[in-house]
Amino acid sequence: MWAEHSSNCDMGLICRNGFCFKIGSLGAACNSEFKICSGSLLCLGQAGQKTCKKQITLGSVCDKSQIVCERGLSCLSAGLDGQKTCIREVDLSESCAEPNLACTDDHSCISVDGKKKCTQKVNLSGSCEDPNLLCKDGHSCLDVNETKICR
Repeated sequence: MWAEHSSNCDMGLICRNGFCFKIGSLGAACNSEFKICSGSLLCLGQAGQKTCKKQITLGSVCDKSQIVCERGLSCLSAGLDGQKTCIREVDLSESCAEPNLACTDDHSCISVDGKKKCTQKVNLSGSCEDPNLLCKDGHSCLDVNETKICR
């Protein structure tokens, strides 16, 4: 519906760029015909499946469905309780000592020379003699002919 001012829109609608829009709450479909999100909510998701979501900061609890992390952060499980929080992923050789930092896939956060850094996980059949090195997910460091190898 075309409107010059919000007063020209039906009750419960607002005027943006000359059109009347429905205002969606958390979890509501958006970006469809004349539907936008309220307040600080953002319209996020795949084309045709966008919903109003709350965007949160580093260390905040997230769920990926309605409460999402701001750009550059990932919603990951950070502890044994399985609760997901917004975490900044760091790359190989970067520090992972601060809370809410996690190494990217195939890297693990270990202490190297007294400093916590992201290191490459060891591939299948690779040596894991160094107790600081971890095998890639699904593999274990085993003694094979008196040599420690990821199996």
